[in-house]
Amino acid sequence: MKFWGGLKVSHWSEKNLSQRAVLLGKPFEEIFESLYKIFSWHIHPGMAGIVNMKPETFTHLFGISCQIAARSYEEILRSVIKEFKIYASTPTIQEESTFAKLQAGSEGDLELESRIRKELRLS
Repeated sequence: MKFWGGLKVSHWSEKNLSQRAVLLGKPFEEIFESLYKIFSWHIHPGMAGIVNMKPETFTHLFGISCQIAARSYEEILRSVIKEFKIYASTPTIQEESTFAKLQAGSEGDLELESRIRKELRLS
């Protein structure tokens, strides 16, 4: 009673995926609404979801799964930074994380990296 306020404890497993996404908030609600439904359409029916699919469709679905994983990882990383107060010893950690994400496609373009750093106030 002291910890949960009642005899009935609501558990995560009692909720469907849509309800869980709402509880988590942004960006998980957005991921569920925009990406998960597209992706799961091909997963849940088993082989019927992929039979007669063009080969390039697999690449597209892989891209969707990578986008879900990357956005989820980014949010989890932000939560860990906040929970463990890592920003106390590294005040620019959020900006550094954003820089790492944006810089990933620059492939050694020092001018672009410099502009990104300047915009994020890291230099």
